[in-house]
Parts: sequence; C-alpha cells; structure tokens
Amino acid sequence: MNKRLDQFKSDRDGAVTTDYVMLAAALIAMTLSGMQAIKAGAFDGIANILGVVEQAGGCTTTSESGTTDISKCD
Repeated sequence: MNKRLDQFKSDRDGAVTTDYVMLAAALIAMTLSGMQAIKAGAFDGIANILGVVEQAGGCTTTSESGTTDISKCD
C-alpha cells in the first residue's frame, strides 16, 4: 500500500497537462489582446485617411448607420 502511495505522490503527468493548459490560456489571452490593439489602430488609421480626404475636397458620404463611403466619387 505504501508503495502505491509513493508512486501516486511522485507521478507528475497531471502536472504537465496543467502546465500546458495554462500556457495555452496565456497564449490565447495575449493573442486576443494583440488583435484588439491592431483593430483599434486600424480604425484610427481609417479615420485619419477619411479626414485627409475630406480636407482635400474629396467626396465622402455618411449613411444613416454611421459608415462612411468614398466609392461614389465622380
């Protein structure tokens, strides 16, 4: 009986699995936060481009939903 308890205490297979689960969760969290940063930067860049187009006298139209369309320029 003592031999089986000693084997159970020294078995680390479950600990390795837990380590990999935690590593995967951290990787997913970092990826999602990176995607949020890229999304925010892309929207800021688009807003800057639209501002420049409007200042240059370009044609932009804004729909009721708030989206801006520059594809209908003459």
